[in-house]
Amino acid sequence: MTVLNPSKSRNRTGARKKLARAKFFISYRRSEADSLTFADAIRKRLEEENHETFIDTGMVLGTDWPDEIAERIGWCDYLIVLLSEAATASEMVQAEVRLAHHRRKREHKPEILPIRMNYSGPLDYELDSYLARIQYVMWESADDSEKIIQQILRRAEGEKSRPAPVPAPPVPPVDLKRPQPKVDPRLLSAPDGNVQEDDPFYIARRADEIVTRTANTGRGETLVIKGPRKMGKSSLLVRYLGECQRQGMKVAFLDFSNFADAELENLSTLLREMACTIGEAFGVSLTTDAVFTVPRHLTYFIQNQVLPVSGGPVIFAFDEVDRVLGKPYQGDFFYMLRTWHENRGKDLRGRWKRAGLAMVISTEPYLLIESASRSPFNVSDPVVLSAFDLPMCRMLNERYGSPLGPGEVEELQELLRGHPYLTRLALYRVVTKDIVSDFAELVARSADRNGPFGEHLRALLMLLRDKRDLLEGMRRLIKSEERPSQELCDRLEGAGLVRSEGQRVVPANLVYARFFKGNL
Repeated sequence: MTVLNPSKSRNRTGARKKLARAKFFISYRRSEADSLTFADAIRKRLEEENHETFIDTGMVLGTDWPDEIAERIGWCDYLIVLLSEAATASEMVQAEVRLAHHRRKREHKPEILPIRMNYSGPLDYELDSYLARIQYVMWESADDSEKIIQQILRRAEGEKSRPAPVPAPPVPPVDLKRPQPKVDPRLLSAPDGNVQEDDPFYIARRADEIVTRTANTGRGETLVIKGPRKMGKSSLLVRYLGECQRQGMKVAFLDFSNFADAELENLSTLLREMACTIGEAFGVSLTTDAVFTVPRHLTYFIQNQVLPVSGGPVIFAFDEVDRVLGKPYQGDFFYMLRTWHENRGKDLRGRWKRAGLAMVISTEPYLLIESASRSPFNVSDPVVLSAFDLPMCRMLNERYGSPLGPGEVEELQELLRGHPYLTRLALYRVVTKDIVSDFAELVARSADRNGPFGEHLRALLMLLRDKRDLLEGMRRLIKSEERPSQELCDRLEGAGLVRSEGQRVVPANLVYARFFKGNL
């Protein structure tokens, strides 16, 4: 029942004695009665037409089924997948479609034929990413079975009638003795934190051109860098500030991730800490009686004591300002930054004209401050950091010594959706054989708690468990339930957990989809 070899097929079809023509893998949820009945009907009709079939109900006792499934996916010309509501959540069905999808991208087969089994609802995110562009047919009752089987048979006949593809020219043998490029082991460190300006693995994006152009104006500008967590925002800010310094500008850098919770507890404490950091950058000491209870006190300190001694253009840079989200003073704080921007056009002495602002945020600005007239984030178009596209992933692979082949780079880009940090971490793992031995193992273990991305995934899970509303919103998205509120979606996107796809909000990449499905 499982696999018919050509000799068995000729015996079953009697006088026709034809050679087997096409190979079909039938994927379905075994516990579904309708799917089981229809899968068996498809198998019988295909075999009657002398096609070969594989269906997992007939595997011999003792078969190593994961290896057998993988082998048969590599064997078939067509994958027929029966998508009942239960099948869309089946890890086995997902794994079979995943293997077929990746093989098709490499070898242009098998062709995937989706059949929806009386189910028109949403697919699991991962399945949808593989099947969304493929036309499906709908099975609503047994009355549809014969019509659909006929479509399958016509599809196979159409494939048979196509002209044979022109074989590709032979690939010259690889000279195994020739040295292959290798990454200098002294440069190999686990990617984390900011990527420094001289880092050989830094991949420039369009955002780099924008911030370089802004720095080269040599005057006070307001720059907002926006993007989800771990997308390279802080690294881009470091590069921007480096270019500003090369243009002769002085910089005061305030990284809110380094501020203790107590320093962010109230506005007065925060303002004083900011004054200390800014004063130190410009050699201005605070007096013991200096008072910073309201935003204008810090504004006057900068205007009257810092800017007069700056000697030229200055940049006040703020990283991780999202940390004030939810604080009772957040509106007053961000309005203070807005006034610094507006002072450039109001200051008759010209001091503020030389003062620029640079701010890094992950959160949607309206969540930080509702009033547009009091927000510093709408005074210029934000520089939005995008994920790596396929050419960028190829470039990064080359810089790591090309440990992945062309098809593997494409598979990695699809798995991670070009997530900059995870892409670099994946290549580091493969090159150093840290945690995984090769790319195949990295893909297989990508969503494991202790796998190649395990520390990162566990940290995200802790982030969610600390914020119950985000946890519930992510759970509903993963399980394709009712969409959370727009505010929750925006906060999840700012955390780097989801992304927008037109009108839909989906997990940021396949690794997140698989991990959170099993851990929420």
